[in-house]
Amino acid sequence: MKKILHIALAALFCSAFIFPFAACEIDTGETPGGQVTPGGNENPGGSENPGGSGQEEPPQQNTDADVEVTVGTLGKPDELTLMKRWISSFNTAHPEVNITLTKQMSGMPDTTLWKSAGEMPDIIWTAGDQHSPYSGNLGYFRNLNDETAFPGCTEFFGDFYESLIDSTHYSNTDTGIWFVPRDYNRLVIYLNKTAFEEAGVAVPENDWTWDDFIKTCNDLMDAGAKKGVEWKKWRPVYTTMLQNFGGKYLNDNGTLAIDSAGTEACVDFYSKFYELRRDPSDPVVGLAIEGEGTSFKAYPGFIEGSVPMIVDVRPQLPGYMQAASNGDWELEVRAFPNFTKAEGGVGYVGAGCSGYGITTDCTDEQELHWAWEFLKWCMSEEGYEKVSALGNIVPALKSLKSSGSWREYGQYGMTVDADAFVYGNTKDVFLNYQNSLPVTAHDDFVLRVDDFWKNVHAGKGYRASVDQLISDFGALKK
Repeated sequence: MKKILHIALAALFCSAFIFPFAACEIDTGETPGGQVTPGGNENPGGSENPGGSGQEEPPQQNTDADVEVTVGTLGKPDELTLMKRWISSFNTAHPEVNITLTKQMSGMPDTTLWKSAGEMPDIIWTAGDQHSPYSGNLGYFRNLNDETAFPGCTEFFGDFYESLIDSTHYSNTDTGIWFVPRDYNRLVIYLNKTAFEEAGVAVPENDWTWDDFIKTCNDLMDAGAKKGVEWKKWRPVYTTMLQNFGGKYLNDNGTLAIDSAGTEACVDFYSKFYELRRDPSDPVVGLAIEGEGTSFKAYPGFIEGSVPMIVDVRPQLPGYMQAASNGDWELEVRAFPNFTKAEGGVGYVGAGCSGYGITTDCTDEQELHWAWEFLKWCMSEEGYEKVSALGNIVPALKSLKSSGSWREYGQYGMTVDADAFVYGNTKDVFLNYQNSLPVTAHDDFVLRVDDFWKNVHAGKGYRASVDQLISDFGALKK
């Protein structure tokens, strides 16, 4: 009965959270842009991907190869395009192995069905904020942090952003690396440069602060904008803002920490931010509209009625560029504003990823060898170059922060500031906020946190929303 309940919860969790933050999304949970997975990925934001999503030829196959390695990935067009390009290039360079795409998933719970049917691929897609139950409880993935089984892993993983390596662990005490991170997805602010010019408002720099952001929203609305920003009701954004206001969900020992002055301040912020009308006495009131990109894309050609900014992630860049071209306006992007603390220091921003794990069903020595070689190549400078034309990936490697053609992506005569996606004005937020709990409780706690934010936005207020989560958490711990 417990196993059935776990699978049901996992399915519900994934359907609510598959996003590109999964990346994210390329996919990264509730996807920013649409609502799936900042580490899991939905794809609201739209994935009108000019890189050829859904138009790819079948990947090159080595039918006479001695070794076959099977791959399962998310069945989204841009995910499939990405993997097919990698497979074709790798198979061409290595005729002795045949990498084959055999499975497509709607979300990670599908892997449980593959497992029970004896059809688990050697490599499968995963989201950084969704893998823990599959790695730590179900045991689907191999620990890649093992030099004996995966030679060169220490040096290889040393080049990844620390927040991404954090996401590969299934608990606060785990030191395993259960998948290879693929992309570095930080929240950013996309903006309509044409609308800014129409409003006579200066386009901000990447080093802008939270106060700068709030003032920019107000200035845009003073010039006639409908709202200053389209702001996603999405887990990476909630986690970012909660930590910026000084709150958190859990203590390091797994006890609930939600009842705090920081949480109350964050709830108060949201109660004002989405108000229909502005209050001149409070500059935060009435600046945002809820949405997944529709309002931002629908620029009417003048500042009146427009929404010139949106919070999102890199995987949505191709879709926003296409919308800008269709609407005859110019797109730009800036780093997430620095929520400077009163005592100094910098603020926080949600950062997530998608990636690929090698499954415990991959037991043949040669298949295991080539699965590892394939993933190392995909997340290498050469591998990233093969897919940079898709426009939806920031490499997970620190060594490629300032180099590589991912920075040069553009279409319709437009490019954006690549520094915005990796700018060091803020600290990364670890999105696996539930990892101090037993892995069997992760999925259920994420759903309870979702309910908390629903209660906040339903107008139930700080006290009632917190008390409900405390009650839910108590039942979860029994």
